Amino acid sequence: MRRQASLFSSAGVWITTAIMLLTVPAASATEPNKTVEHEAGLYYTIQKGDTLWDLSQHFNDTPWMWPELWKENDQIPNPHWIYPGERIRLYHKSDLDRMQMFKKMVSKPKAPAATPVTVDEPSAFFRFSAMDQVGFIRKAPLESSGTIFRVQDDQRMVSEGDTIYIKPPAHLKQEYVLGSKYTVYRTLKPVDTKDAVETFGTQYYLLGVVEIIQNHPQYSLARIIRSFRDIKIKDQLMPYQSRAIDLNLMPGVEGLESAVITSEEHTNIMGDNTIAFIDKGARENVYPGQQYMLYNQEEVALEPGSTETIRLAPEYIGTLLVLHTEETTATVLITSAQRQVEPGQKLHAVNR
Repeated sequence: MRRQASLFSSAGVWITTAIMLLTVPAASATEPNKTVEHEAGLYYTIQKGDTLWDLSQHFNDTPWMWPELWKENDQIPNPHWIYPGERIRLYHKSDLDRMQMFKKMVSKPKAPAATPVTVDEPSAFFRFSAMDQVGFIRKAPLESSGTIFRVQDDQRMVSEGDTIYIKPPAHLKQEYVLGSKYTVYRTLKPVDTKDAVETFGTQYYLLGVVEIIQNHPQYSLARIIRSFRDIKIKDQLMPYQSRAIDLNLMPGVEGLESAVITSEEHTNIMGDNTIAFIDKGARENVYPGQQYMLYNQEEVALEPGSTETIRLAPEYIGTLLVLHTEETTATVLITSAQRQVEPGQKLHAVNR
């Protein structure tokens, strides 16, 4: 076998393990139960000199798991021959108990001072194939691009392939471009408190993707080409933007203190693989691919009845990965949870 040259090229990359086929609940209080299956997990791009033996040693702390690594990547015909640029999965579909944050930082050896330093693209990344259906909370209201006012044949259940009728907004001065795509969404209050929208913004709950197929004087027809959740009359449209499904892993913002707002589906209890929102975003340099630790930290009295208290050391209960950011909020995936996560749960950067 060839000897391993290096595993990562940029200094300071933290590794998050994850499962390969991930099922995320997609049912809110107003929606029927429905599950969405998608692929997610940690991947690695082969570098010059890498071997499955060396990669197993690095990512599993033992080289003897290389046959399992090979088994999970059946596109590799010969385990003794892997090539730079190939992408491999690092973890098994059934490895649910290994969803934890590796506190292992790896980097290339430092070059001599006289030698110019070149930084390659990170070779490890997290793949989340359902990125297009991840919603967000935005402070500034989003201008609607149209409203669904009828479903062909008056169907109650709308699914892929069905035709819908769209009323364009007043600000639209020209017809929709035939073949253009739009994301269907519904707006929600992020939490039930009276000032929720003023505090956090409006939640945009993504339902599917449609394509414009006909224009008429006062309305247009569109075909549903992707359905994430139930689509209904009065749901809105926004221009469709495809999102990258591969996220380069990076440390979180050191010193950042944040909290979970709610889950995307408004469940009070969150756990592994839950999509949620946090109360910090791009304004605080929070970006996709960053990783954070969820924790509890209690203040207790030194003696019964005493007013003197101390703050205990943080108790870490889970990890999360940032999927999407807005100005003041971010959408995250809870990658592991040793106990239930609730709204208001605190988090901070891994690199502490």
